[in-house]
Amino acid sequence: MNEIEERIIRKLVELLIAAGYTLSVWDGEGYAITGSGSVDDTLAAMGHTGEDTLQVSRPWQQDAYSADLGDIYLVYGNDGHDVIADDNVEPMLNRILDEVESFADALAQEHGHA
Repeated sequence: MNEIEERIIRKLVELLIAAGYTLSVWDGEGYAITGSGSVDDTLAAMGHTGEDTLQVSRPWQQDAYSADLGDIYLVYGNDGHDVIADDNVEPMLNRILDEVESFADALAQEHGHA
């Protein structure tokens, strides 16, 4: 994970956890962490493979299926600002994703990737 990717992912994880969600990281082979409410622990579990899927959940839901709000697919090693390759999330998360996308666009312009 390069510096731009790390900054974007930190922003994403901080906003999601601050909003009260828990995060799980699927690294393609297994869960590196599940149900995390810690920014540092979540970030430490990420970036060890070429891609991760960040699963976003509501910790206050009793039913595991209704707790899942979707997935954010991350791919490392490209330009950095495009680390969020895809998402399949509930509409309630769009505000956070829009904020992170604006942050990523600003970083891309800063680094001449506009």
